[in-house]
Amino acid sequence: MMSIKTLQKGAALTWTAFALSACGDAATGGGTGLELRLYSAVREGSAFVPVLDDPALGVGVLEVVSIRKDDPEGTTRARTFDLASGTGTLDDLPIGEGYQLFVRGFPPAGGDDVVRVFGGTPFFDIVEGQKTRIGVQLGVANCVMLNHSAEELSRDGGLEDMIVKRVGFTATELPDGRVLVIGGAGVDGSGQPNKLHDSVEIYDPRLGQFFPASERLHLSTVRAWHTATLLADGRVVVFGGLSVVNGAPAPTGTIELIDPMSAENPVTVLAATTPGGLERWGHQATHLEFDGSVLITGGLDRTSRALASVLRLVPGPGGDMAAATLVPQGDMRTARAWHTASRLQPRNDAPVIVAGGVGPEGEPLAAMEAMTLNPAQAGCPAGQSPSAASGCWVQPQGVALSQARFGHRAVAVGGGRQLLFVGGYSSADRTATATALDLVDVDFRMGGGPGQPPVGQLETGRGDLSATVLGDGSVLVTGGMQGRRPLRSSTRLVPCAPGEACAQVFTERRLPDGCGMSQERFGHEALRLQSGSVLLLGGVGLAGPETLTTMGRAELYFPAPAYLNEVYP
Repeated sequence: MMSIKTLQKGAALTWTAFALSACGDAATGGGTGLELRLYSAVREGSAFVPVLDDPALGVGVLEVVSIRKDDPEGTTRARTFDLASGTGTLDDLPIGEGYQLFVRGFPPAGGDDVVRVFGGTPFFDIVEGQKTRIGVQLGVANCVMLNHSAEELSRDGGLEDMIVKRVGFTATELPDGRVLVIGGAGVDGSGQPNKLHDSVEIYDPRLGQFFPASERLHLSTVRAWHTATLLADGRVVVFGGLSVVNGAPAPTGTIELIDPMSAENPVTVLAATTPGGLERWGHQATHLEFDGSVLITGGLDRTSRALASVLRLVPGPGGDMAAATLVPQGDMRTARAWHTASRLQPRNDAPVIVAGGVGPEGEPLAAMEAMTLNPAQAGCPAGQSPSAASGCWVQPQGVALSQARFGHRAVAVGGGRQLLFVGGYSSADRTATATALDLVDVDFRMGGGPGQPPVGQLETGRGDLSATVLGDGSVLVTGGMQGRRPLRSSTRLVPCAPGEACAQVFTERRLPDGCGMSQERFGHEALRLQSGSVLLLGGVGLAGPETLTTMGRAELYFPAPAYLNEVYP
């Protein structure tokens, strides 16, 4: 059985400690088991605050739930612990793979059932003969808090913020729950890039720390505003980006394959390179799961003009991406950069939907088009018949964004059946922003587009924002830029529940007072972790009233799930 020791009032550093043995219903000995540490995130402007000890939260009951990835119903185990008594038990977890733990804090008995505190783990294994030590960072539900390390589990060399301040980097969650941070740039006080990076670092959510990658794991060249695509085998393809060519800033055509699990050869520069003149940055990369290829669309060339060019990185024999070839896939109908490219429903003939962006003359675009793989799709150029090996670009009639925009976000909502377009700049000089929300589904049916009923509206328009879908179907929107000034604004777009009479599909709700981001920022990265929390990283913030600076700050948004299956992957 597992015991729990509650947090002590007023402690500068507080812990809830679990000691768990595993193997069926009995302890195995030999060190097998799980040792869990619960610890608090940090509030801005104060010392460490143990969130369970905050009287304003009124937490009296702590619920700990274990699930198993491949059988969440059959192995779900839940126990609640009264914080006043300081003790409790949880059944032993059998030896096995793919476990997760979720923690929720509720008011004392007789109170409401609203979640006050939340935390979760990435997937982990219970291995015979091994003791797993893992931390769970707890935060105030529906709040953004500063990342904090699990001090008893912390390792030397780890930091709570990113080691390198960056913008234009990529952040990719690996299968084991860690986050791979690649490349990026620093900016001067006016926001212009003044340094490009080749460094790689890794965030470990079990410890709440960032670590430099191994000495061998760094890019072969500096690059920013590139793409990083996670493959099915856990490796990551890095394509293009702004680099230094012959001593001057220019896009690169090199492609690198990163294997975070390899100690000897973690980085491979592919023999396949982008054709001359088609090197790019500000492009998009879309993984086609059915054959493992990566589709590269648009971007800016050496003269900073938008490209219509589309390339496809196709794995070699046996699916080996190290032996991949780069195949032209036909031009888009409109050249564009800083657009979105998304694929709904992981079926072989699902289209890649491209929306908005900067056009060939630097103008914001409203046009949408799609690369279709469906042999029955009409509207291909010159009567072309698309296939899984070679798609074609179609522009369905009447399908467009309600406002021209670039620097926006597209997130899959409605159980992955629709794309929601959020924010963006609606003028070439970035002074005007888009506020209307738009929806499109896999069959090109629009919501909120031209002539369509409104889907929703942002109270504050912004570009270079983050938009992340949460487990309950709402979308967390943070930061961005409006009128050349970074924003701190943090809100949720909440979908209309079935059966409700809603004037719009999404309603914007601000986070509670004091629960938004700690600082203004735009161009940051946000990704939903396996735990269900959202990690916010880097970007550009304010160093003074009119001075910009690159940020390395790491923050976490903690959801308030009414049902735990809201955060299950």
